[in-house]
Amino acid sequence: PGWTGIVGANGSGKTTLLKLASGKLQAAAGSVKSSGINYYCKQRTDNKPSGCSDFISSFDKHSYKVQNLPGINPGWFSRWDTLSHGERKRCQIATALFVNPDILVINEPANHMDLPSIKCVEEALQSYEGTLILISHDRVFLDKVVKDYWKIEAADSITYILHS
Repeated sequence: PGWTGIVGANGSGKTTLLKLASGKLQAAAGSVKSSGINYYCKQRTDNKPSGCSDFISSFDKHSYKVQNLPGINPGWFSRWDTLSHGERKRCQIATALFVNPDILVINEPANHMDLPSIKCVEEALQSYEGTLILISHDRVFLDKVVKDYWKIEAADSITYILHS
C-alpha cells in the first residue's frame, strides 16, 4: 500500500518492473503476486486508453467527479489525433481513475507536459486512494506525489529510499 516512485537511469529496468507489477509481463523466473484490479498507464499515448469508451459514456457521480479532476474535456477522446501529449496523458490518467483500480501503475506521467498540465495531474492523483507506483524523471513531481522511492541502480540492484 502507499504511493511509490521508481527512479533510475534509462534502460535500468524501470518499465519492466512496472509491467511485472501490473501483470502486463510475466516473470521469466520467480513470481509476482498482486491482489485486486491493476491498471497500467503506459508512457506512450499513441492510442486511446483502455476503458475510455466506458468512461466517456458514463454519467454517474463518480464519472463526473473524475472528469473534472484533471481538467479534461470528454470531447477530447473523439479528437484523439489532434490532442497534445499532455492532454492525452491527462485523459489516460482520468480513465485510470475512473476504473478505480486497487493498484495504479503510471509510466512517466509528467513527460512532455507544461506546468499547468503537471499541476492537473498532481491534483487528480490526490483523489486516488489505492496503491500507486510510478516512474518519473521529474524529481519535483515525485516529491509532491509519492511517499517513497525505489532506485534502480542496475538490473539486479534496487534501493528503497524513504521520502519524508
